[in-house]
Amino acid sequence: MIIQQSGSKLPKAFLIGSDSIAIRAMRALAEHKIEIPKQVSIIGFNDITSAQYVTPSLSTVHVSRNAMARAAFDLLLNEQFQKRNMVPRKLTIGTSLIIRDSSI
Repeated sequence: MIIQQSGSKLPKAFLIGSDSIAIRAMRALAEHKIEIPKQVSIIGFNDITSAQYVTPSLSTVHVSRNAMARAAFDLLLNEQFQKRNMVPRKLTIGTSLIIRDSSI
C-alpha cells in the first residue's frame, strides 16, 4: 500500500476518482494515524450523499447528474431524429469543487 511504501514522504493531497474510494482511503489513513487534512488532504469525485457525513467531511467534485442525463438524452434524440449512426462524441459537463473538512 502507498502508505507503507511512502512512509513520511506521503503526497500532500490525493484527488481520488470516486467518493466511495476516497472514504476508504480516509479510513486507511486513519488506521495508520495519519491526520486528515493536517498531514494529507483528500478530495473525492461525485459528491455522494455520505461524503458530507464522514469524519472529517469529504471535499469532492460535484458533477450534475441532471446535466449528464439531459446531455445524453439530447444526443440520443438528435441521433435518432436524424437517423444517423451513433458515433463516439466528446462532451464536456461543468463541475464544481465542494470544499469540506478533508482538505485545506
